[in-house]
Amino acid sequence: MKADGWTAGFLNKLGKFKYPLLIVLLGLLLMLLPGKTTVQNTEEPAVTEPAEVESISVEEEKLANLLSKIQGAGAVEVMLSLRTGEHTIYQTDTQRQTGSEEETLRQETVLYAAGSGQQSALIQQVQAPVYQGAIILCQGADNPEVKLALVEAVSSITGLGADRITVVKMR
Repeated sequence: MKADGWTAGFLNKLGKFKYPLLIVLLGLLLMLLPGKTTVQNTEEPAVTEPAEVESISVEEEKLANLLSKIQGAGAVEVMLSLRTGEHTIYQTDTQRQTGSEEETLRQETVLYAAGSGQQSALIQQVQAPVYQGAIILCQGADNPEVKLALVEAVSSITGLGADRITVVKMR
């Protein structure tokens, strides 16, 4: 077969690179032609969790009550800020089905009977909230020993470093 016109000139310019280029182009064409892939993902069931605002205020009250018992602290108020709230990861069952031209990936949340005909989602893991910072208002904040004790106590509870905890004297 004889190439004519511009194609002959183009093929001659490619020289020894025409066959590797042809193989690369054929490979790209094959990558664009695979069978269809369908992904079906069922929604995770809605789980009623306590509001984060209520949860964090309860934590703040418990922490303030605990910190007020430190000698020399006096009255204490605490404010915590969250980077991320509590996160629940549910157990899923993944099924992969391959047909002649289609591949189907199906994920379903695993449910179990909770009694009285109700079903609940099986929880795989609950990740604790991640705190961003803390402010402590306290009557005894002018005493360095009290300040250090407050910072160490909040750090051990929240996992925050001392640079993310501020202790201020209450008026």
